[in-house]
Amino acid sequence: MPWAPSPLARSCPPDALAGFEYLGQQKELAIVQVAQQTFPFGVGAIVLLFSGLVSTMSALNATTFSSSRVSFAMGRDHNLPALFARIHPVRRTPHWAIIFSGALMIVMAWALPIDDVAAATDIMFLLLFLQVNVAVMTLRRKMPDLVRGFVIPWFPAIPLMAIMCNTLLSLYLFTFSATAWYTAVGWMLVGLLAYYAHFSKIEAMEKPKEILMEEALVSRDYSVLVVRSISNLR
Repeated sequence: MPWAPSPLARSCPPDALAGFEYLGQQKELAIVQVAQQTFPFGVGAIVLLFSGLVSTMSALNATTFSSSRVSFAMGRDHNLPALFARIHPVRRTPHWAIIFSGALMIVMAWALPIDDVAAATDIMFLLLFLQVNVAVMTLRRKMPDLVRGFVIPWFPAIPLMAIMCNTLLSLYLFTFSATAWYTAVGWMLVGLLAYYAHFSKIEAMEKPKEILMEEALVSRDYSVLVVRSISNLR
């Protein structure tokens, strides 16, 4: 006889609410309740919670890595203090950028509502993707003869649709969390003011670097330098 959950284990929505409305009110716990009622012996909730913790650790690792590399590159380009561009002498990693990124994540997760933090992050990502599509259209207009590995079909219809979708989604998030929009706009204004008031002047005074990946030049064991003459390449 196939297993079936007990009627007492089911949590049905009130008569005044539709199923999707009830699940929306339960938020992140809705899928846990569904898994608990679907899996045998109610183990679905434990399996789902464990899977969520594992996936969250993986996502945090990738987020910490990417955010620290962005701040490291900005420090190297003098858009952030030079401390962010320092490389650990043994591990060859941007340790200060990783420390500051992790500390900022901890403070935001502890001090701010997680819904507003997630919404503000979504807004910034949507605006970033919007800028990418604008940049694609600008490059196609200013550099039409540039050799490209991939050409967008139906140009410029697809970038225009992407810009419209990103704009609508970001504006819709204002109805979800107005605080997220205020936070995102404030964060971007602080970055713009810091850049144009201070870091742009430092960037203009610095000469462009011939070496872009300093952390890849030093090996703890040995280094190999390969030189090939131009005559051998002909």
